[in-house]
Amino acid sequence: TALRYLGARGVGMSVVRRCRIGYSDGRPLRPYLQRHRLSLRRATEMGLLWAKGSRGETMAGRIVIPELRGGQCIWMLGRALDDERQPKYRGLSLPKPILGYERVRGRHRVFVTEGTFDYLTGVAWGLPMCALLGTQVRTERLSFLQRARRVLIVFDNDVPGCEAATNLARTLGARARVITLPKGIKDLSDLAAVPHGRAIFFQLVKDTERGAESGEDALSEA
Repeated sequence: TALRYLGARGVGMSVVRRCRIGYSDGRPLRPYLQRHRLSLRRATEMGLLWAKGSRGETMAGRIVIPELRGGQCIWMLGRALDDERQPKYRGLSLPKPILGYERVRGRHRVFVTEGTFDYLTGVAWGLPMCALLGTQVRTERLSFLQRARRVLIVFDNDVPGCEAATNLARTLGARARVITLPKGIKDLSDLAAVPHGRAIFFQLVKDTERGAESGEDALSEA
């Protein structure tokens, strides 16, 4: 069921393996921790287990997307398979990182998006993509973009997303450009589900960067 859900959202097995996406059925974690004499209390504090007296694992019934650093999981986010289940997303009780940090650190051209599945879409398309896991980010947390000569921002195609993208571009300065998705398309993951979505996006990127270069040339001449 989890693999069918991922496939329907354009996340194939190559991305599942590359990003080490998992699924929690809610049963094996507690016995594993006990077998290896690892702290159940600490696991509860981290948000892996419900507090004493509650049921099992917090990620039960969820697709689990980890943030990897040096091949190790430092944080994870669980996405419910049932859209009616709230909250749809559940993260660990640890500071929220930049998802995909190692994919973009030190790169000269970086794509920045909002959400988890937008990030996975970017990975599937071979892009140097990261996700802020929201629209609000403190300026000091953007230091990983210092070497980037071009930052392409792909936020949700709604009023809050457009406003946040504009504000982020303003913070990053002239090297940043906002990619506006086609009308009726909610986000990058949504675009991936339409026919030729990948080709449409790459054309948008090309047009955005061409416009940026034209603007920079005009500014140099002035």
